[in-house]
Amino acid sequence: MRWGTAAGAVALGLALPAVVPVGPASAETADCGQAFQDGQPVTADQGSPLVEQLGLAQVVEEVGVDGSGVRVAVVDSGVGAGVPVDLVAAQAFGGAAPNDFASPHGSVVAGIIAGAPVGGAAERPVGVAPGAEIISLKVLDVDAQGEQQIAQARQQGQTTLTPQAVAQALDWVAAQVRGGNDIGVVNVSLSVDPGVAGVDVLRPRLEALAALDVLVVAAAPNVPPRGEGEEQGATLGDPPTEDPAEVVAYPAGYSQVLPNVLSVGSMPFVDADPSSGTRPSYFTDVVAPSDGAVTYLPDGSSCALGFASSYSTAVVSGVAALLRQRNPDWTAAEVRTRLVETAGGVTDAPNAYGGAGVVQPYDALTRTLQVDPVTGEVTRSASAPRSTTQAEAPTPQEDLLDDSRQDFLWWGLVAGAGVVLALVLRPATSRLRRR
Repeated sequence: MRWGTAAGAVALGLALPAVVPVGPASAETADCGQAFQDGQPVTADQGSPLVEQLGLAQVVEEVGVDGSGVRVAVVDSGVGAGVPVDLVAAQAFGGAAPNDFASPHGSVVAGIIAGAPVGGAAERPVGVAPGAEIISLKVLDVDAQGEQQIAQARQQGQTTLTPQAVAQALDWVAAQVRGGNDIGVVNVSLSVDPGVAGVDVLRPRLEALAALDVLVVAAAPNVPPRGEGEEQGATLGDPPTEDPAEVVAYPAGYSQVLPNVLSVGSMPFVDADPSSGTRPSYFTDVVAPSDGAVTYLPDGSSCALGFASSYSTAVVSGVAALLRQRNPDWTAAEVRTRLVETAGGVTDAPNAYGGAGVVQPYDALTRTLQVDPVTGEVTRSASAPRSTTQAEAPTPQEDLLDDSRQDFLWWGLVAGAGVVLALVLRPATSRLRRR
């Protein structure tokens, strides 16, 4: 969702009412955006396909992590009380109303990160890290598009997104960490364009969080909205309509200069047109799936999503929580590097649509990497495993002198026996001579 101003735009990943319809979901699994728009509670009768797509069953079985003990701050539109997550704190900033959930975006994001299984059944999991604790940091009331809608919302006493409100939320996180309240991950499924007034307040806050070892996972830009009748944009493989080197939004864009910031783009469903949710940018670090993901609305009803960078960002925040549980000694820079270096792509040649590739939770958790804890630079990576063979005793070489040695041995024994016999008989022979 984007809000235009004279100087630029502030954006959430995607407007929920405009969510791409889900393909393989069952009849009882409603589209999140439509369900919220209709005001009707729905029930998803299936777990999230993210579990299979990300190999999370293997993570649980072999690594044994679910995010327990890790706190994830969700900087968004607030998390409704009905969302089945472990909500440990909630704050509002920039004048946002604490209990206004006109925008379900924050609830949806929290559900992706740590939502409990549908219906409480463990075999129908939802959240990537269901054991993680959620902190709701509300920075807006409504999703408004364009200056007219922003003005109208403000006339009604509702807040819209500003970089200043995001900065206040990040300040709160820093203060909590300094006070001993450990927050391992901050999810920012929204973005601010470079031209927006006040966008420069974000960098010093992110630098402060870097010094406090807090990982910030932020959404890369989505495809900008088009006018009626306009095409959505280029498809994967086609030349982009804008220079990917210039497509940047913040705080995600700071991933190029700060070791604790990770920029995440959307990965569309197989065979889907990426142009409806993926905006090519060289500022994207990694991508993750979200299409068809089951999550929750503010009232606790479950529904399914399309693909957008804000949802993919939530997925990666969940994976980051798994890593921070797996090894609490890994710094934010190390966690970020692990997610990038183990992604399913070519890390030395990232592309504008996928960055380094698709996040691979199991590899990120288990691969042997030595990473500089401050800079995040890889100092050593495990090579491909070598085949090993059982050690064996050496084969004895043929003894070419064996026959001669045996002959020498026998003749030596005969000669030795003769010498001994001569010594024994010597006294008797001497007496015979004297006679």
